[in-house]
Amino acid sequence: MHYSKIFIRVVFIFVVFFYFLFLVEISLRTLGHFYSRKTVLDEISNSQTFNILCLGDSFTYGWGVETAYSYPKQLEGMLNNGNLIRRFNVINLAVPGSNSSQHLKYLEDILSKYRKLSLIIILTGVNDGWNLADSNIYKFINKKQDKLNLINIKLRIFLSNFRTYKMLKAILLNLKGKAPESEISPFKQLPGYENIDKGILKQLLEYNLTQLVDLAKFNNLKIILLNYPRGDLYGDNITKRVALHFKVPFVDNYSAFNKKLKGADFGDLFIYDNSHPNAVGYKIMAEGIYKAIVEEMLK
Repeated sequence: MHYSKIFIRVVFIFVVFFYFLFLVEISLRTLGHFYSRKTVLDEISNSQTFNILCLGDSFTYGWGVETAYSYPKQLEGMLNNGNLIRRFNVINLAVPGSNSSQHLKYLEDILSKYRKLSLIIILTGVNDGWNLADSNIYKFINKKQDKLNLINIKLRIFLSNFRTYKMLKAILLNLKGKAPESEISPFKQLPGYENIDKGILKQLLEYNLTQLVDLAKFNNLKIILLNYPRGDLYGDNITKRVALHFKVPFVDNYSAFNKKLKGADFGDLFIYDNSHPNAVGYKIMAEGIYKAIVEEMLK
């Protein structure tokens, strides 16, 4: 009898605890949804302008320079100072560390709520190999060994979908005297396992780029694809190939930077990591996109 009372009490506490977590989860999701929706709608409020949305990772975000020198901000200045008839609004919604699957998911969410965009510019793929949060990589995993290696990642990805899990994790880290892992809304970042087959990553990037272009076309939006200043990480010029297949504009940053580097040093165009551009490098990216918009979008 004594043990049955203890059991009932434990079950009661367990149920109450999870009911509390459920209420907290609903509250956090509601507030988060309201905030993200409000942010997007506030930034894209004027339907009279030519609204351009830039999606991507740290290369679009403008890692390493002040916001004014990111390529989206420099592009906006070029367009509005270029004696063009229209007024341009360039919205930078890039998140450092985000992957191509997250960009696809985010664009789907944006277009389900908002339809005043004129053009989408996308640079993506470099983080697909290490950030598996929300990744579509499972569509291309076939080997048993790879599947076993991903079980732990899948579990962490599943748990990371719950804001209560992240809140409790942050509390535990604080109790241990450690700083919580950085996370930039609206994307998560979960490290992948080592030695992912590059063939799988190529398939993943091509799939996500194809879905992104299809999504833009379905919503009657123009789209421009870019590659990275140092070229495609996984080879085969996947981004260019997808752009040519769908006959959408492609800005070849790799060729533009190589041309400039013939008479310059890396330090003239890149920050200390020799990967992310400096202000001058981001200007090169903006100039290439400006040319594509003027020649192929506004003619």
